[in-house]
Amino acid sequence: RQFAIPTYYYEFDATKDIRRDVTLSQYNVEKDAATSSVNTKMPQTSIKLANGKFRKSWTSFSGTVTGTYGVNWPIIRYADVLLMYAEALNEAGRTADAQAPATDRNTGGPLNRVRKRAGLDNVTGLSQSALRARIRKERRLELAFEGSQWFDILRYDNGAYFVPYLHAIGKTNATTKHMLLPIPQKEIDGNKNLVQNPGY
Repeated sequence: RQFAIPTYYYEFDATKDIRRDVTLSQYNVEKDAATSSVNTKMPQTSIKLANGKFRKSWTSFSGTVTGTYGVNWPIIRYADVLLMYAEALNEAGRTADAQAPATDRNTGGPLNRVRKRAGLDNVTGLSQSALRARIRKERRLELAFEGSQWFDILRYDNGAYFVPYLHAIGKTNATTKHMLLPIPQKEIDGNKNLVQNPGY
């Protein structure tokens, strides 16, 4: 199970952003030891906000709860494509096109189409650097728990930003070398052109 830190919860616009309560569930469906019911809403504390995406809370469970469910997992979503397109437009100097106002989720600039679907207002008039930051935040909120954040961090080359936060929670061995995994020695032995990643 994946959990979110409370500060992530408060990044969402609580009055408008309809993604918050789908992305971060304030309850979990699990077995209640007191009643032996296997389909019980168990409230979460503020420090244990669970991943609410792509779950079948409405499924009727029977027998032993094994933790395996028939939920299809999307590989790529249209919102991801739109946000990549907004990022590409912005980096190509077409900042106005990336943030063109959207009247609904099917028209307008790619960033605002994603925001409109989430119930948010259009973002317009931002500079290239401000829009870059906005797109990155939008990706973080829209694509939470979908496995893309790690690749975004690598692509943005800003992993060093997170090291102090890891140290703060006791992960004191975290360094920028952890942005890449070690290449298995067997692979290096089999290919003389491979060089081990730095720090390993």
